[in-house]
Amino acid sequence: MCIRDRLLMLLGLAAAAGRSLPNGSLIVGYGTSCGDTSKMIQEAELGVNVIIWFASNLIADRANRATVQSGVNHTCVANVAKYLKDQGLETTHLISIGGWDAPHPNTSWSGSEWAETWINWNRHCLLYTSPSPRDS
Repeated sequence: MCIRDRLLMLLGLAAAAGRSLPNGSLIVGYGTSCGDTSKMIQEAELGVNVIIWFASNLIADRANRATVQSGVNHTCVANVAKYLKDQGLETTHLISIGGWDAPHPNTSWSGSEWAETWINWNRHCLLYTSPSPRDS
């Protein structure tokens, strides 16, 4: 899946979740870790308004079901998002799919099936993380 296709999938999922990207120009930052939150906060203060956190993968689990595998610290991301919101810094938070040395999304399932899997995963995360860790 090329970068354009990944971005289109993320934007489609954001729209399906009833959320949108900031108005105007998009200045995108890539959060490779939530360990040093000061870096992401500084970038938002400098104008970054979309933070894409690294990374999740779309894989088959041990029972051969479509699943989202993620190493992102969702509580940390939620705390950064809340802090930025409290500071009046409008940011949208997304989680990337794949990345360097990551597996390509498993093509055993259709795009619609992956979208449903992602939406269910996102809703499950929202039940256990407050405030909402990501916008899609």
